Amino acid sequence: KQWYQRRVRIDFSPDKVAEVTFKAGFDGSGGHSIFHQKGSASTNNITMAMVCPLMIKYGEEIVWNQPRPQSQNTQRPVMLQLGKETVESLKIYGPLTKEMAELEEECFMVRVDDKMISARVRIRITALDRKAADAVTGLK
Repeated sequence: KQWYQRRVRIDFSPDKVAEVTFKAGFDGSGGHSIFHQKGSASTNNITMAMVCPLMIKYGEEIVWNQPRPQSQNTQRPVMLQLGKETVESLKIYGPLTKEMAELEEECFMVRVDDKMISARVRIRITALDRKAADAVTGLK
């Protein structure tokens, strides 16, 4: 695999804000091997919340884009839960979704070299299957 990195020259300005956009989602996986382990259906299934950085903007300029947003290598777990993916078990992600929304309201300072710049986070909850979408939207 080859990963490419490019250098970007940015002229920092106090009136510009950096914005980091993530995609987030919830999904379950099952049928994991329980070979030589005490286990049941509740321990060989995992439900997880994941995030993936998509883009960094400074002002209106895109300074970095995720080249492989669907790759398993770019996903980072935020929460893991043992058990089968059910609408009931996915309800735990409701408070996490609320926290993600609250993060978007905040602006924070980041030091880049010798300058302090304002930054903000944008989280798009787009990586959902039907069961997770129903749980997050409260439809079931």
